[in-house]
Amino acid sequence: MSVPLARHNLVRTRDVDEARSEVARQFCAHDLTRVDRSGALDVVHNGYRLGSVGLNYLRYGAEVRIRPVPFDSFWLVQIPLTGRAVIGTDGQVVHSDPRVASMPSPDVPADMSWGPANEQLIVYLDRAAVQRHSSRRDEPDLDLAFEPTVHLGAPRLQSWLRLIGYVRGEIDAGSELLDTPLISSQLEDLIITGLLAGQPNSASTEPCVRYGPATSRTVRQATALIEESPEHPWRVEELARAVGVSARTLQENFQHDSGQSPLQVLRRVRLHRAHDELVGSDQRVTSVTEVAVRWGFGHLGRFSTSYRSLFAESPSQTLARG
Repeated sequence: MSVPLARHNLVRTRDVDEARSEVARQFCAHDLTRVDRSGALDVVHNGYRLGSVGLNYLRYGAEVRIRPVPFDSFWLVQIPLTGRAVIGTDGQVVHSDPRVASMPSPDVPADMSWGPANEQLIVYLDRAAVQRHSSRRDEPDLDLAFEPTVHLGAPRLQSWLRLIGYVRGEIDAGSELLDTPLISSQLEDLIITGLLAGQPNSASTEPCVRYGPATSRTVRQATALIEESPEHPWRVEELARAVGVSARTLQENFQHDSGQSPLQVLRRVRLHRAHDELVGSDQRVTSVTEVAVRWGFGHLGRFSTSYRSLFAESPSQTLARG
């Protein structure tokens, strides 16, 4: 297996003090001790940040015990790629392996033991961003709590993992798509909202929003903002803030009114704008790929499929008629 995120190495060392210092620089202060002194430490930490979300690869190469202080400002989803780990957090113990990830509480110190063959893909999520996506308008300060045991075989988690795998693949390939604001902001939103939808948490047990005239109002206002500036790298939380509701409430309102999410509506509007541009372009100086990327579509195959479904012809056929 190739080492994930190898283009973005942050630390490589065999020294325990250097490992502790450099990993703490990326996450938080912690105690790091070798459990088996005869084991050879071989630390590799690679990492890539995508705004409020980050992907990290971390291995120690020997059996270690890690005791971090409370994270406070972020959540971590720790996904073993190989080996095993045991994580004590908030009075619970998670036995983690490639089928079970862990999500320690950011509010209390954790106690983690990583086996010698344990390699982890760690998803970093800014706590404030996750909170904004989950909060209800009437209880914006209600702290979010996640179940610390993450069952990776759950259907919704499988969908989320495929998204993480896609982002990881783009990073490993050195793709420039992640530098495109329209695409990177959508991926951030999808990673956060996908985790909220897939992993049991305190927000998911709250009663559903009551629908009424305000629902249509917020949907109309958000849709108007999208249609006015579809080129803007809209995020669900930004749209929600603009119309005066939480990100979760806006998602529910859109589903109730149209059966679509705000980002699905945004994607449809951008498809129409891409169509308009292709109609008025000369194929000798304009390519379908350029237009697709300009309107936030990083995967040309999916763009073509969605485009054909909406306009009954391929983007290249539209361009050829321009």
